[in-house]
Amino acid sequence: MAVIGSDDFSFPFEFIGFKRIGEDEIDKLNSVTFLVVEREFYESKKEIFDEFEKKVESVLVVLPGIKEDFKKNLEEIKNLTITATGVNLWKKE
Repeated sequence: MAVIGSDDFSFPFEFIGFKRIGEDEIDKLNSVTFLVVEREFYESKKEIFDEFEKKVESVLVVLPGIKEDFKKNLEEIKNLTITATGVNLWKKE
């Protein structure tokens, strides 16, 4: 289980048990079910996402300012593989 987030997506994933991993481990992510990313970042890195979308079941585009709603769903989120793409990489222990 991993989270890969842009610098702008500063949700404290370590709070729910994720650990930072190296960018070279991206290709090893094979159990990704969700791609979570802010729309602006998604659109600016479309070529990167085209590759990731081959590995994910669905894309959840997160708009700026709805992080509170995101927190409300933490219990559900804990049971999912959550992935956004960018430079901050987290791995569920």
